[in-house]
Amino acid sequence: MTVPGVGLDSLGGYVELAPGGPRPVIDRARARISEEGLNRLVAPLSLTLRLGAGAAELEVELAGVRVSTTLTAAAGVTGRLLLEATGLRLLGWLPAPTGLLSLAISRLQGQRGVYIVGPRSVELDLPELLNALPVALNVRLSHVRLEPGCLELHCVPRAKAAI
Repeated sequence: MTVPGVGLDSLGGYVELAPGGPRPVIDRARARISEEGLNRLVAPLSLTLRLGAGAAELEVELAGVRVSTTLTAAAGVTGRLLLEATGLRLLGWLPAPTGLLSLAISRLQGQRGVYIVGPRSVELDLPELLNALPVALNVRLSHVRLEPGCLELHCVPRAKAAI
């Protein structure tokens, strides 16, 4: 039996009549992304995520050393996905200096769709990160929920469509 990686419902949108032809635009949705689906998305980065109630555990191996952190997720005031690392551990249990976390986050500077908002926090702009989709996304996050095995995102219109 296969498990869906992403489930979408409450999907809404419109079709823009652009000079290059009609273009579908999604402006509201509820997405449920499974832990397995997220892990497939981050596999090229050699990351592993375990989703729990209200937080996720992120794990990566760097230079042969296992590094992990607890992440919280929320809808940021900008409508982006706000991720905050609440602790960094080496070998799964040894606390690491907070400066190491800041250094790791600073390496994300300049990545498309990734905005550093603090020494332990980044915001992910989903429309920018998913711009390769065959539909445009005109959404902002209004609510995020982490539960065991699943990330749920509620998206609302970023701007009103002119009709």
